[in-house]
Amino acid sequence: MPEDLQPEQPSRLSAQTCSLSCSYRLHFLRSWSFAWTVGLTGTQRLYDGRRTNARIRAAKAVAEADRLDYERVVRAAFRDVEDALVNINTERNRRTSLAASASDSERALARASQLYRGGLVGYLNVLVAQQAVYRAQDSLAQSDLAQIQSTIALFKTLGGGAPNCAEKCSNSDGTVE
Repeated sequence: MPEDLQPEQPSRLSAQTCSLSCSYRLHFLRSWSFAWTVGLTGTQRLYDGRRTNARIRAAKAVAEADRLDYERVVRAAFRDVEDALVNINTERNRRTSLAASASDSERALARASQLYRGGLVGYLNVLVAQQAVYRAQDSLAQSDLAQIQSTIALFKTLGGGAPNCAEKCSNSDGTVE
């Protein structure tokens, strides 16, 4: 048989690989009739020294570590959201109490001023009432600030924060877009 008509020998493959082999053969001793044969060949090791099992166990361990890390992050996020919501609710209740206290202090100041104008009390009572009103208004303003800060913390916890916005939003000449 001429060399150019000899069929190619499919090569053996290494472990866990596949290839496509193509060869032609003489069909029933007719030299002019060719039949093409296409096939997928591959080999797999039967024994690999338990390396496959070790790789599977390692992959499972990595997946479990990733799952535990994800769970830790999610729990921390829920805890942060819950803390922010509790802070907002606490400040809301505190502000309601402080607003009532400021209102009472203003009524007391109005009475003390009225009694002073009537000559029934000294000016010291008016000054003490004014001091109480200013302290109550200051506490109310601080409570408003704390409630706003708690709301901002909640938005940041929920992902509403924009870290490095100044760097991203500023132009090369330092102006903000």
